[in-house]
Amino acid sequence: MVCLPAAGFVEGAVPGLEVTLETIKRRFGACASAGAAGRAVDEALSALGFDLEKVLVANSTCPDELNRWEWASGFNLGGLGGIPAVGKTGFKACASHASSDENAVIFVFCASHVGVDGNDLGTVLRPKQSKRTTCCGAAIGSLKCDILNDDDAQMNEVKLSIDRARVGDDQALLAEGVYEYSYRKLAHNIRYLSEVAPVVVLGGIQINTNVGLPDFFAPRAFVLIDKGSDAALPFQDKLEVYLDKLNASPIKDDEASQDED
Repeated sequence: MVCLPAAGFVEGAVPGLEVTLETIKRRFGACASAGAAGRAVDEALSALGFDLEKVLVANSTCPDELNRWEWASGFNLGGLGGIPAVGKTGFKACASHASSDENAVIFVFCASHVGVDGNDLGTVLRPKQSKRTTCCGAAIGSLKCDILNDDDAQMNEVKLSIDRARVGDDQALLAEGVYEYSYRKLAHNIRYLSEVAPVVVLGGIQINTNVGLPDFFAPRAFVLIDKGSDAALPFQDKLEVYLDKLNASPIKDDEASQDED
């Protein structure tokens, strides 16, 4: 399993959910609850012929504790913002932990993250806190200063990932930009993993919500890299089939809604 057991999406079950859903839909398009997205990945991996008991999970996600609740723990590739931070040595170390059995696979979850607080983006109410804090704090902080610091290597990387002219202070564009940079860096290093096993990558944006609300995930890529290759074969349509099968896409973009009519 690549996800931890989690309650499914229940519309209207929690106060504040309706406003949060509308904000997510408006800014990120089609999404699924984080737990449901993980279950859909399990289904898709099985359909691709992989044994779920032989999956090595690797995460390139921000160390923020909010990002650990839904997805299974594994080899950590990411630093602040979710940007791959371990370099060639880390990717090779990850690869060395993969199963050598038939039908084994390395699953990589690559994602930036953003907080959604009702109508607002970039803040969230965390467990055991009484005040809202920034999310992703590193990405937001990087907008305030572009000076690189020798003692802050990961923050330097976040600063370099952002096109300030494009992003401005738009938190959705900030999350998209950090993700796109992270995915490109992952793609550059993916050959160190695929040398030893097939690799499946799920990329996108984790959407963290206030205490008591489900988190969501906005998928941006679902690809297979065959063993010995670095070419990414797109399979996002397969993931979407299982999301629909699970009835796990409570937030659909306008185009998807029109298609259903």
